[in-house]
Amino acid sequence: RISTSRTSRWGTGLSRTAMATATRCLLVGGCVAALLLWRQRRAVRFARANLLRCSMCGTLRAPIEFTPRQARRDGTMRKCRPCVAMYVETPRSAADKEARKAERALERSQALAAAEAARDAVSAAQEAAADRIEDPLRLASKAETVLRGRSDRVLLVLENCSDDLNHVAVLRTAEALGVLRVWLVQRLSAPLPADTRPSPAPPDATTAGEAVERAQLSQRANSRATRRLQARAAQRGLDCSSLLGSRQAKVYASHLDIHVFTSSAECIDAVRADGRALWVTDLSQEALPLTSDVAALRRALPPRLAIVIGSEGVGVSKVMVDAADVRVFLPMWGFTESFNISVATALVLQRLLDAMPDSRGALPPEEMQRLRTEWYGALARTEEQRAAFARLAERGGARPLRDTRRPEAHRDEQRGRTGEKRRLWSRGVGAE
Repeated sequence: RISTSRTSRWGTGLSRTAMATATRCLLVGGCVAALLLWRQRRAVRFARANLLRCSMCGTLRAPIEFTPRQARRDGTMRKCRPCVAMYVETPRSAADKEARKAERALERSQALAAAEAARDAVSAAQEAAADRIEDPLRLASKAETVLRGRSDRVLLVLENCSDDLNHVAVLRTAEALGVLRVWLVQRLSAPLPADTRPSPAPPDATTAGEAVERAQLSQRANSRATRRLQARAAQRGLDCSSLLGSRQAKVYASHLDIHVFTSSAECIDAVRADGRALWVTDLSQEALPLTSDVAALRRALPPRLAIVIGSEGVGVSKVMVDAADVRVFLPMWGFTESFNISVATALVLQRLLDAMPDSRGALPPEEMQRLRTEWYGALARTEEQRAAFARLAERGGARPLRDTRRPEAHRDEQRGRTGEKRRLWSRGVGAE
């Protein structure tokens, strides 16, 4: 009995020790397993945070699976090592690459040669189209060049121009800019005193304004400015016209279609009959700015236009302003209230013609032929040249020049001739 009890007590103690040991082992193993699992999960999270995606295969890979150069690239251009290895050049692909380089080099050389040939051809054409002294048909070619630059879409109306020098400058500007038609309203003298104005209107006048215009026109021939102009022209030995002024103005007007009106109302009726819109330059608050924006001005321009420029003193007459479809003005940024009439005309015409580049040379065929025949005949200097120019005009005109600039030798000759004229005029001797 005693031994049995001792054995049972010994066995019970042994089993308790084993159970405690097993429990401790299980706890330690669980902690180790938990630690390993945590470390694994942490490694996975760290790896996922630093993975790079290949732009070709679309897989997430560790940075070590990318070359350093590819790892620094943007995600849209990054490629892993396997994808890069797919493009390792074989001897055959390298040969193809060299062949492609040779083809591209050949194409570039051919394109360069073609560009140089085209440049040489253009230079040769420009050299052939330039004004040359030795060309016997140079005057006809120049006339053809000017004719193809003429514009009939803009008509210039010059009203009451009182200064001959400004008048000449306006005609010269209009001709140089390619305007074909210039209409002149006869200039008036100073306004009549109140007691000299006719109270009843004449039978052929429709308004009181026209009656005043006719009365002023009757005094124009005896005005001080007209007498001074005629005396200055006679001193220089030049012809003087009551409207076109000196011979110099007539030279510019010879290449323009000039029409003269005795009153503004008559000119307005002619503008309406010609189917043109009437624009008037005016400094009133109702006038619209003539913008330098070519696109905006092109949208506002009518198909056919007549632009009226008035005198520097009083501007455009009230009759013309009342009949205007649009009043325009040139924006100014200084204290000066107005431009010189020749400057204003140049700015207005330049802006209008810049907005309608397709109008140059767009004349009816019969009008082109009429001007060609007239100008060719006027520029011919001998009968033989006149006959040759006439044949050219019948065949459709001479070859136009690149531009109307004179050769350098002619320019030097013109400078010497102008200097001689100025010396003669300074001595009071007329020079033709």
